[in-house]
Amino acid sequence: RQRRNWPDYSKGYNLTFEMDSGMFATWFEWMNDNGYVYFNILLDSNGLSQEVVSIRLVSEITYTFNNYDNIVATASAERENA
Repeated sequence: RQRRNWPDYSKGYNLTFEMDSGMFATWFEWMNDNGYVYFNILLDSNGLSQEVVSIRLVSEITYTFNNYDNIVATASAERENA
């Protein structure tokens, strides 16, 4: 189905979060409990500006250890009313 003459509000996000392991435990629990329903978050726009958007996660959260006690977590999200 095509939508002509309508603005494209669809917006997907690839989110990256970096934190220490103590923060990660709290963050991961909160994201699993609340991240799959829409919530407001302040996002950077290419480092030029910031915008509060309503998003929800649409993928699993994956994480790796970057350095000792430094975790990098990633997930995909979609904007509300996309």
